[in-house]
Amino acid sequence: MSKDKQGKDDFKLVYCSFCGKNQNEVRKLIAGPSVYVCDECVELCNDIIRDELLEDETSSSNSALPKPKEIRQELDNYVDIGASSKVCYQHNRMLDNHPRTQLCFILEQYGRVLINEPKRCRGMLKDLASHHTRETNLLITALEQKVAEELLKPNSLISVDMQIESLAKRLHDNLGTQLEFAFWAVESWALALNIIQEPVPKQNDS
Repeated sequence: MSKDKQGKDDFKLVYCSFCGKNQNEVRKLIAGPSVYVCDECVELCNDIIRDELLEDETSSSNSALPKPKEIRQELDNYVDIGASSKVCYQHNRMLDNHPRTQLCFILEQYGRVLINEPKRCRGMLKDLASHHTRETNLLITALEQKVAEELLKPNSLISVDMQIESLAKRLHDNLGTQLEFAFWAVESWALALNIIQEPVPKQNDS
């Protein structure tokens, strides 16, 4: 009996560090040093690199697929906190704010008690945003990591913006979640809990 219990405790879902899908939702999930990447994100990186190569090439005859070294370099850029603005744009383009809107609606209807019920919250998001698995996974992962509870704790030492950035970095450091994705998830909970009234302005916003 103890062995069965230990086996259940040892089983743990792992998520792609870039899109948030777990190993049951993709064909392949590749493990790296504290980072995981799924086959779909590898294909996305291939597309990004291919587009950049086509722009740089003066002749269409040299538009070959990227080499493994180039793919790895592009993936490293996704994980790096100091990733270029173009890579960050690609990540933001992958996320949809519909699940964020539904999360705000759910908390407005059922109250903050839902932050203590991740499974129930996941079920509601799946019903209201059924085609947004990636965003739902990010929101529930943040909830399971006590992000909502931390946001509700009064903190006079740092601003709300700094607290959001700090919690996003914690998700990035602890789970390997891409920083832009982690920030989106934390910011979504801050909005749903009425801690902030609008998204935090980005540094590159004009």
